Amino acid sequence: MKKSEFFVKSKKINLGFLVFVLVFYLSQPAFAISGDHQWQRVDETKYVDKYFEIDKNNGFQLHIFLPNGQKIGTVDNNGNINYQVNDYLGSPTIITNEQGQIVETNNYGDYGDIVNQNSSIDNNYKFTGKEQDSETNLQYFGARYYDNEAGRFVSIDPFTQKLQGLNYEKLSVFLADPQRLNSYSYASNDPINKIDFDGNLTMRALFNPKSTAAQLTFWHSGINTYLKPQGLNTTATFLEHSLSWYPDDIEISSSNQSQYGDVIDQIKGSSEYKNFINKQIEAFEKESRTSFSINDIRGSESLEFNSGDLSLAIGRVKIDEFTGYKNSQGNWMISTQFSDKYDFEIKTLPQEYQDSWFKTSANNAAYVSQRQGVITDYNININFTDEIDF
Repeated sequence: MKKSEFFVKSKKINLGFLVFVLVFYLSQPAFAISGDHQWQRVDETKYVDKYFEIDKNNGFQLHIFLPNGQKIGTVDNNGNINYQVNDYLGSPTIITNEQGQIVETNNYGDYGDIVNQNSSIDNNYKFTGKEQDSETNLQYFGARYYDNEAGRFVSIDPFTQKLQGLNYEKLSVFLADPQRLNSYSYASNDPINKIDFDGNLTMRALFNPKSTAAQLTFWHSGINTYLKPQGLNTTATFLEHSLSWYPDDIEISSSNQSQYGDVIDQIKGSSEYKNFINKQIEAFEKESRTSFSINDIRGSESLEFNSGDLSLAIGRVKIDEFTGYKNSQGNWMISTQFSDKYDFEIKTLPQEYQDSWFKTSANNAAYVSQRQGVITDYNININFTDEIDF
């Protein structure tokens, strides 16, 4: 079975594009986009996304990141650029200005408390690169706030509310690590070797902190900056689901397909599905049949989608159910169930893809992330009915 693929388009940011972004944001009211970055307020600061923020005096900061998600600098509304050097956990230790002069140094304790700081700039991004609220001195991790003086979160991990829904196998894996019983702990109480990406990952089997954080940032960034803007909503939704801890299997029907990029409508409108249906019905019509079952399928018991959102999201699906009958109007009423396992296999031959080597590289990156537990596989079942006027 051909596995799901993911395509990330590389981008180059030039000075003209940077100026355009700044002008655009300054001319627009502050807003929050959907996804990982929601409305939050710290000293009346408004956050558009992780790249851009603006305060009540229209002073803004534009944050610059490498493709792997590592922040390397900040541009303010006066055009000043500060560059930062991070430690292996992503915490800024040295920040310099454009002239190479050191404007801030930070030394951190094991759990992120600032042991020593010398700064002449206004920088709220500290331990692991997360923002520190100047009023409460807590750090915002996304799902909850962290107290780096106490070395713990101030609220429980939101995932603990889902524990009752875990099956025996998953619950056994969860309970195998005693540190997970403390839902307030940071990075399983191992802050030297592990990192919490967004405050909702104490349940995840965290690996090398640099690798795990970078991979999660890479995939989330790809979802929000490439897949969704390109209209690849099914691919984006399936990939985002795979980044959660032990994702549940997905059951898709006509009633909830809108949550998954209208995947059923995409299937019905695809040339692959239409060709498959026409081939089957044409054979049944020649035999003067008025009904059929999955045992009557002509040809392969799988269907492969070769282009667009479907090819990236599911690729090839297995046909688990295919039944139909001819109604009184002479139309065929068909019930179908497709299934797929969302996972990846290593690819070595670029010619396996219709587009380019980019797909191969992205697919293999997803394969590595899956092997390291960043991407988790799950099952997809798609059930729908169709009426065919043949």
